[in-house]
Amino acid sequence: MPTTFPAAARLTRLFRPEPFRDLFRVLADTLPDAVAVLSGDGEHILASNHAFTLLSGYTRMELEQFPFSQLIPGETGQAALAEILRSWERPDCHLQDIPLRTREGSITLIDLDAHPVGPNGTPLLLVCNPSLLRQRRVERQRLRQERVNTLVAISSLLLEDREECLEAALELGRPLLGASVIGLYRVSPTGPDYLREGPLPEEFPPVLPTSAIDLLRPVTVWSLGSRTEHVLQKSARAAGLQCLRTSPLGSSAAWIGVLVAGWRDQNDMPDEAGRWMAFLANICHAILLWQMQLEQIEEMRAELAGLRAQWHSQFHAAREALLTMDDDFSILQANPAACSMLGYMPAELRGMPVHHVLVGPRDVRATLLDAVGHDRVAELPRLTLHRRDGTPFPARMSVYPFPD
Repeated sequence: MPTTFPAAARLTRLFRPEPFRDLFRVLADTLPDAVAVLSGDGEHILASNHAFTLLSGYTRMELEQFPFSQLIPGETGQAALAEILRSWERPDCHLQDIPLRTREGSITLIDLDAHPVGPNGTPLLLVCNPSLLRQRRVERQRLRQERVNTLVAISSLLLEDREECLEAALELGRPLLGASVIGLYRVSPTGPDYLREGPLPEEFPPVLPTSAIDLLRPVTVWSLGSRTEHVLQKSARAAGLQCLRTSPLGSSAAWIGVLVAGWRDQNDMPDEAGRWMAFLANICHAILLWQMQLEQIEEMRAELAGLRAQWHSQFHAAREALLTMDDDFSILQANPAACSMLGYMPAELRGMPVHHVLVGPRDVRATLLDAVGHDRVAELPRLTLHRRDGTPFPARMSVYPFPD
């Protein structure tokens, strides 16, 4: 039956003569973190792994021969040692930016976690890492969050109906690429050339011919050492840029533009610049298409408004009595001739069932159903109707179904 040892007893076994100490070193050396075992009084390092020796520059034998306080000098180090010795009272001991004096005499800032392995006075397990790793991790998380926020902001522009959304997308994309300048050339609505748009420097031409766009497939990266003498490369040199990158908007069969980004220092261009450029190009492409569709919708609305105005003018000026009805055969509109013939005011007719208005010996609803059901013109050439005051009069009725 297995025996259960207290934590201190288990740790003590590791510092006995071989093989336990070697077993500790073998297991600890597999860890990426720097690990050391500190004596209960905080004076000496009892054991350490390979990562700790690399961090400090000392060998294991050297670490075990001088006080631990020499590794963390100064007031900050003494305060940290005091916090470490309080770990039995507060097991969660997390310290940051603790000075560690290396074998060469330089100071390296480390983050340190202290874990008691038993009751008060027993050894402490120290886990250390350079503070720079944490700072880089925090910076990566910050950049990742910024990029996520930027992506959300860029994608939300697709829902906005305003002309500035394209320029806003370019401005949001510039820090995403770490670019010095960014802009695009879009196809002209009146000619074959491409027009400059966005905050590109004045050195870039306002108009780019189609022949220049054809040379950019699919993505081209230039630097000052290249021999290509493209118009955009010359513009980049004149603007003091070291590197220029382009990405097409749309497909090679139907380009509507090209995205342009430049860097004054080529080292500032991220490794994933190509993917971010393609993403921004697709976003700009979608915005341009959306704006074109909005323009077409506005033109259609204006045309429809004109047709409606023309229809209303003809409807009210017609000499014949005209009624429009919905699917339930309730009156929507009546022109002045219909109101005069039937003896109603226009507001009174609106919403009334047609069989309450076109009253006579014959029910007109059968003819209405025939017209709607067969989608054809239906007529009643001879019909007797009654005005509002009950006066009968002969009439001829034609029914014309039409979509909304």
